[in-house]
Amino acid sequence: MKRVQVLALVSISVAGLTGCMVQASRDFSLTAPWQNYERLVIRNSNGRVTLAAADVAEVRVDAQTRVRASSYQQAQGYLNQMEVLARQDDKDASTLIVELRIPASLATLSPGSTLNIIVPGPCAADVNTNNGSISVADMRGRVAAQTSNGAVEVHDVDGNVSAITRNGRIVVRTVRGNVETRTSNGEITLRDIVGACRAETANGSIEVFSNEGDVHAATSNGSVHVVATPADEGSVVATTSNGQIRLALPRTMKARLSLRAGNGHLNLDTADVVTDIKRREREFARGTLNGGGAGEILAETTNGSVTVDFR
Repeated sequence: MKRVQVLALVSISVAGLTGCMVQASRDFSLTAPWQNYERLVIRNSNGRVTLAAADVAEVRVDAQTRVRASSYQQAQGYLNQMEVLARQDDKDASTLIVELRIPASLATLSPGSTLNIIVPGPCAADVNTNNGSISVADMRGRVAAQTSNGAVEVHDVDGNVSAITRNGRIVVRTVRGNVETRTSNGEITLRDIVGACRAETANGSIEVFSNEGDVHAATSNGSVHVVATPADEGSVVATTSNGQIRLALPRTMKARLSLRAGNGHLNLDTADVVTDIKRREREFARGTLNGGGAGEILAETTNGSVTVDFR
């Protein structure tokens, strides 16, 4: 695997985090031949990752590595010990690996890198970093993006998508495949998905628009808004503890219906829809839609209103 360094710039800045520490950074670019890879694995630490396919002849990696030290000379020496590599996987010739390599001796000095990667063709991708955002676009095959602190954005993917972070928002759009998203603190937005969706957050709203498939959306503190077209006997589940729920669903669904609006109002529009409501109260309704079947429509909130419209 060829690696070409076309640019190397070193910049020094003073950071007053723990006494008088110096942070050094180096910008450079790598290129590597594209061998019709089917999968791309990216392993980064303490930094942002962007990945996209474009009309280029080879793989291009624009990178910036960073590390802290107590002096200018020491920082330069540490930078020389850090590497960003683009190489073929030794165990799988169809996989390209782009990774940051950091000696264990530098682990306490906030080493990390920012990676901007462009590949000639769409492929499956597995992207991992921490303390940094992830952006992936124009891929084909399964895309898995995971970080600990940072936003995740994935769009224009022909394949299943998994997007996970602990602290940050998640945006996934224009995907032909199933989508699974999870964050602890951040909103989730899913748009134009052809497949089943699962969205889970603890603190943040969830919006699912133009989804063709089942939906499972759960948050603790935030609203849930779903506009979806599941199969007639598909499933839509939306739950929150503090927030309103709004659903817009096909009137042709054959499903069990269970709605609960704690400390709020239940708004259920059943005009031109065959419903059999077994129990109806101001905050609660249970019954079936179009005779019932294997489908399920469930919306529950502890503090908020529930609105369900059928189109």
